[in-house]
Amino acid sequence: MNKKSKFQNILQGAIENKAKLEDNIIDNITVLEELKLLIPPLTKEEHSQLEQNILEEGCREALILWKDGERYVLIDGHNRYGICTKNKVDFKIEIKDFKDLGEVKDWMINNQLGKRNVTEKTKSYLRGTQYTLEKKKGKFKGNQYTGGGQSDHKLKTHERLAKMFKVSPKTIQRDEKFALAVDKISDNDADIKNKILNKEINLSAKFITEYATKGTSEQLLLLRKAIQEGKNIDEESLKIPAEEVQKLQKKATITPVDQLKKQITRDIKKIEVIEDIDDILVHLNELKKIMKINSSK
Repeated sequence: MNKKSKFQNILQGAIENKAKLEDNIIDNITVLEELKLLIPPLTKEEHSQLEQNILEEGCREALILWKDGERYVLIDGHNRYGICTKNKVDFKIEIKDFKDLGEVKDWMINNQLGKRNVTEKTKSYLRGTQYTLEKKKGKFKGNQYTGGGQSDHKLKTHERLAKMFKVSPKTIQRDEKFALAVDKISDNDADIKNKILNKEINLSAKFITEYATKGTSEQLLLLRKAIQEGKNIDEESLKIPAEEVQKLQKKATITPVDQLKKQITRDIKKIEVIEDIDDILVHLNELKKIMKINSSK
């Protein structure tokens, strides 16, 4: 066997090994629900069109995976992955390395915001989610959209993100409230979140934010059910009565210490037998613990 034949055999072997490795990775792709929830939702029409395109032309774009130890986590191409596996269509993969899940989320949010099929509500949700993530990390290191330069590090987190996304700092703060409201209302139900962000329900971002903040658990449950069932929803029928809002706001201003003091007063008034004193002692101990914690801060 000459040198040329040996080289060709080695090359062919390398190609086959690479193909086997890719097949093994493709057969064991991990989908994390918390990452899937960051993907902008498609409408039924958009999903149907994407499926038709893939069936006619194949999956042209590679799916992006994150190598996390021994597992390969899907970070871009969730809709294409679902369509391809359902219809047994082959697809290519691209593997990226990240330090941790936080970096993955940063990349995913920026990547999604750069796409064309993103609604304004989805942009707001993604920017707000990024703001929450950055605050949890405590610092900002920049990314592909910013130089992460010295001047950026002097800005507050919402100011840096405002500069990155070319919006006002107040918009970033509003975005965070909206993102938290969507998460609270949807309760991690992807279908409900999709309907909110895809404007399948006629509710403004402001209304959603206020409703999640001021609504009772029963009201949130009713709204969640209405969205799930695809009912026609209007803001007027869902408005929380003003007196109820005032009660909720007043309740929110009462501290745990105030609540315990009131409870102790009620305990003293209802003393009839010696056993009732036990209730007072329990609440006094709780009050003592809270006040001790507060004084040590």
